[in-house]
Amino acid sequence: MDKRTAESPMDFEWQTRAPGDVTSPFYQLSMQHDNQKKRPHSIFDSPEKKTMPALREPNSQPFLFSQTKTQQPPATPKPFFNQSAFMTPRKFDVDFSSGAENMSSPEHADNEDTPEQPKAHRNSLFSMYGRFAPSPGRGEIPRVSHYSNALARRVQKRRRRDKALDLQLRRDSDDESDRPSSSELKPTKQRQKPGPGQPETTQTGSRLTSFSDFFALLEAHPNVPSILSWWAQLVVNLSLFSLAVYVVFGFVSAIRAEFEQAAEEVSDTILAEMAACAKSYVDNRCAGGDRLPALESVCENWERCMNRDPAKVGRAKVSAHTMAVIINSFIDPISWKAIMFFLATISTVTVVSNWSFRSFRNRLNQHDYSAPPSYSRQSSAQHHPSLAPPQYPYQHNSIGYMGAPNQGATGFEKPDAPLMLEQATTKDFVSERTRDRESRMRTPSPSKRMSMTKRNLIVVSNRLPLSLKKVDGGYESSLSSGGLVTSLSGLTKTTTFSWFGWPGIDVTDEKEQGQIRQSLDEHNAVPIFLDNELANNHYNNFSSAYHPVAYISPKINAILWPILHYQSGINFEDGPWEAYQRVNEIFADTIAEAAKPGSLIWVHDYHLMLLPRLLRDRLAGKNCAIGFSLHTPFPAGDFWRGLPVQKELLRGLLASDVIGFHTDEYKRNFVLCAETLADAKVKESGTLEYEGHEVVAEKFIVGIDPQKFTDALQNEEVQNRIRELQRRYSGMKVIVGVDRLDYIKGLDQKLKGYDAFLDQYPELSNKVVLIQVAVPSREDVKEYQDLETELSTMAGRINGKHSTADGCPLIYMHRSVNFSELTALYSVADACLLTSTRDGMNLVSFEYVACQAQRHGVLLLSEFAGAASFMKEGCITFHPANMSEMVDAIHQAVTMSDEDRKSRYETLRHFIETNTSAKWGESFIETLTKHVDGEN
Repeated sequence: MDKRTAESPMDFEWQTRAPGDVTSPFYQLSMQHDNQKKRPHSIFDSPEKKTMPALREPNSQPFLFSQTKTQQPPATPKPFFNQSAFMTPRKFDVDFSSGAENMSSPEHADNEDTPEQPKAHRNSLFSMYGRFAPSPGRGEIPRVSHYSNALARRVQKRRRRDKALDLQLRRDSDDESDRPSSSELKPTKQRQKPGPGQPETTQTGSRLTSFSDFFALLEAHPNVPSILSWWAQLVVNLSLFSLAVYVVFGFVSAIRAEFEQAAEEVSDTILAEMAACAKSYVDNRCAGGDRLPALESVCENWERCMNRDPAKVGRAKVSAHTMAVIINSFIDPISWKAIMFFLATISTVTVVSNWSFRSFRNRLNQHDYSAPPSYSRQSSAQHHPSLAPPQYPYQHNSIGYMGAPNQGATGFEKPDAPLMLEQATTKDFVSERTRDRESRMRTPSPSKRMSMTKRNLIVVSNRLPLSLKKVDGGYESSLSSGGLVTSLSGLTKTTTFSWFGWPGIDVTDEKEQGQIRQSLDEHNAVPIFLDNELANNHYNNFSSAYHPVAYISPKINAILWPILHYQSGINFEDGPWEAYQRVNEIFADTIAEAAKPGSLIWVHDYHLMLLPRLLRDRLAGKNCAIGFSLHTPFPAGDFWRGLPVQKELLRGLLASDVIGFHTDEYKRNFVLCAETLADAKVKESGTLEYEGHEVVAEKFIVGIDPQKFTDALQNEEVQNRIRELQRRYSGMKVIVGVDRLDYIKGLDQKLKGYDAFLDQYPELSNKVVLIQVAVPSREDVKEYQDLETELSTMAGRINGKHSTADGCPLIYMHRSVNFSELTALYSVADACLLTSTRDGMNLVSFEYVACQAQRHGVLLLSEFAGAASFMKEGCITFHPANMSEMVDAIHQAVTMSDEDRKSRYETLRHFIETNTSAKWGESFIETLTKHVDGEN
């Protein structure tokens, strides 16, 4: 049979018959098989396969690929012990013969004819080369010394396959070599007791074998350490989490037990009260039909007292104060040092353990990216004989093992395109990956630094949004629910802000001032104390109150408010102006002392127009950004010129970095006034330049928090009130109006327009009702008292003219309503009528839309309200002084189809959800931060 020259993985090289060792049991076994002919061929017979081109000739080429000759002269027979066809099995060789299953290796194999290889050349169990043919990954085939990432991964994959196969072969070999022969079974007792000086190697060898298998497993599966690290990290984190949950659960359970005990004590008290009520109920004969009319209400109270649920009422009466007492009773005995040590230990262990596992996996990944070492067989084997790979009968081509060889006519393998080597070292390759990754990372712009580092924000307003109440020799403060408070609540993630302002009371005693500071500090508020006379001249006589010419008082003379709202007839005096300046200076001194370098200062409204310039002088060198927001209209130049101190106020505003207005109209008016009256320059970018300082004047749309009203509508109390109002006004069109009692709200025009509507459509007088809420404002000012008297008179006259026995068409309320009542009124109203003569924005329109998700009410809005410039596509606008326009608008609202109502409402709803109070605050702070960081 012809010699098989092609070599495939784990195949022997065959000849017709190799002279074997007649003393070998394997040789005898092969002869026995030949005689019996139980198999088509044995391992000693050459399988009948077609002759294939050889990848290498073992006798002619020591290594590497070579061109195989088509015909070879017969080789001179060699001694049988040197022929490569079959060599006497070594005890470290893997036997693939079928007879190996029944016959063990011969004893004393070291004394056989074939010489043993030196120990240094043996393939150790921990060798990185294994028992296979040379491969490029082991440095045994000369190649170029640069690798691409793809080839590096392929080489790693091939090495893992080789190691896995080597591990399996070692296990098979160990099983065969460890099986005792018949001769070895006889001297068992002697082996159990080794002679003196002979080490007991049986148990040690077993331990070494297990230890070796473990390391071999790691070599065969290099991803095992990474997987184990993930599991270990999971176990550690779960343990820490379980410990924390256990501690928290124990703490909560203890508090819950104390809470139940407190509720039970209250329930016992309620039971005693119920018993007393029952006794009084029986003694006063409330149960029978002879109940006295005078005791009717008392008996009903006793009935309610008797019908209470002790458990439910007991839980309800366990107040937050009681809960605080319970929690403090647990915390007081505990050492704070122990608590902090426990928290610090848990945090440290968590961080360190996760960091360690991550670092371990990073090191593994770095090893995976490194290319295998490159060796040249000729040079390495020549200078370092120990590096030459061992030659075994079953050596194979590693690259051929990875895939089918692509051979040409010459027998050389054609490398695939993915295997072409790039001229880049592994070090350069890793560095290039690192540079690419770093180049993809964007350096954060100044506009986003505020999200990375919290900035200090100082909010300044004339009045603090808190109310103070004197109790038990001290003060308690509660936060108001104003629009500005809601707007700034969303900034806590990016800023730490404190609020500066006047607390609203005159306190001269230093001890009381300290108590107020301590109370306000709970809300991050800082009081600025003013005496009553100074505060009155600043607020009432210069800033706020407006009184028409017919109501001018010699004692009260408002300046700013009427000018900002296009009202004439002011009477300027020096006293109020000096008070205005003095208050701004007091604010500036207090804020400059508290401001830190790099702080953001946000000043609000017309009461503090001089403050930006005063702060700019006092904060020189601190790099603080100053912003100003005006919550009123800014008038056109003709009206602004009517103010004697208009230039001083403009210079004060132009010291700001950013000035915010509600509409584009207000912004344009300010820019024109600054350009014409203060000699400010308008740059191409739209910013203003004044005395070398750049100012950004921009529109910022203020809004509300719609979710607050949506959540309130789900409240049970609000739902009950809505049902009551719906029953009360069933079959009628409800129009609601909510305004602060002020001249700019156009309340007198509203009542006149509604009266005209009822005159023009008398058939609707018993089908339409206007519920007007006039929130009291400046009740200590006589002119506002006169305004309220006038409105009440008009309301009575309208009802007297249009009322019927079924009811009256106008409900006028001069009082404040709570939030639940207000939300219910918004919800049941079919329309909302707002008739402001001038208004900065008018957030009542936003609140009404937020409560109309079910009814799709119609918004009737004066064209002079700031909101009209944004909401005109979804609402009906009109001139508040034009009675015919107002009448037509009211009639259109109460007769509008459902489709038109829904279409308009969806437009309004989208606007209020897009422009929320939180977005307004965040947008202003972002613009202020960009400006101070130099992006503008």
